[in-house]
Amino acid sequence: MLWLIVLTIILTYINYPVTKDTLIKYDLVTTNYAGKQIPIGYGILLLVNLIIILSIGRNLGVYSVQVAGALLYLVIVAGGLGLIDDYYGEQDQSSGLSGHIGEFILNSRVTTGLLKAVFISLIVFLLVTEVVDGLAGVIINFLLVVLMTNFINLLDLRPGRALKGFIIISAPLFLITTSLFNRLIIPLLIMVLIMLPVDLKAEAMLGDVGANLLGSFLGLSLVFSTAESYKVLFVLILVGIHLYTEKFSLTELISQNLILNKLDQLGRDKD
Repeated sequence: MLWLIVLTIILTYINYPVTKDTLIKYDLVTTNYAGKQIPIGYGILLLVNLIIILSIGRNLGVYSVQVAGALLYLVIVAGGLGLIDDYYGEQDQSSGLSGHIGEFILNSRVTTGLLKAVFISLIVFLLVTEVVDGLAGVIINFLLVVLMTNFINLLDLRPGRALKGFIIISAPLFLITTSLFNRLIIPLLIMVLIMLPVDLKAEAMLGDVGANLLGSFLGLSLVFSTAESYKVLFVLILVGIHLYTEKFSLTELISQNLILNKLDQLGRDKD
């Protein structure tokens, strides 16, 4: 595990400047709250690092071929679709999944958000059917990955919020999961902790490529390392959150809750 941690730290510190310079070079930037041009989609760094870590881990026997293969496939698809949404979805003003579906039904317009949701759902379904037996199991595990992916994406509306959400959700899960979860999530958690100050200072934007990757990786990691009873509980919680966000603002909920608001504001200037 130590070598995995060291490799993650080295990759993150080496690859972030390269990623930032590349995004700026090709004008893949946006304007932050201070009016400064910053790179968008630096979450591609997480994607590159995970591809390297999973590939090396598979060859050294840290991860089974099935686990590494499934996660590699998912993060590449989820990250790639997120990248498309980051750079070609600027005109998509639809709110939530219902908004994207509404755009399609009412205006016959296929948004990048809808494409992302459909293709990620399809890939998740195919992967889950390969590793889970029984219809009920497939449904629960499918919902776990898809809803977790979208939930982290919903958090990505303020600097650092998605990364903090990932940390807060992941930390207690180490108590109820197998050792495989540790080997999968600890490298990603290290990347998140290293990049959190960058995100909090709005020096670069995580983007959908990063948010989708965090959620999908966490969800599929739980598929491989968590008891079914916990998965059912997680799905029920995630369904409740999504039903809430279809009618109410998650940002307003956070701002009106003393504890959540303090956590949200921690480390960055107030909005």
